[in-house]
Amino acid sequence: RTQPSTAGMSAEERERLRSLFHAYDVDHSGQIEKNEFLTICAELQVSTDEAERIFNRLDVDQDGTVTLMEFIGGFHDRYGEVMEADGGEVSVAWLKFENKMGEQAKFIPR
Repeated sequence: RTQPSTAGMSAEERERLRSLFHAYDVDHSGQIEKNEFLTICAELQVSTDEAERIFNRLDVDQDGTVTLMEFIGGFHDRYGEVMEADGGEVSVAWLKFENKMGEQAKFIPR
């Protein structure tokens, strides 16, 4: 039953991303809305431009929200061809975002 986007990820990695997803899902709707994502990115000192690029990459179906599978899949694919297709600009944003999130995620209110 493993989704293709999570193939090769450890259970620990998936659980860590699941926890981060729930931290971002401030209203507990089961989806991360763009305003939730931008608010937390601002708290992590990620620029609005970077946050917009990251959100748009995560929001695979472009419906304005990010589901758990989109979130996990987006982080799993960050080093793959998808993230490099636009010249690596999003990859740089991903790395900055992930570093900041990793350092400060424990401070995100749940």
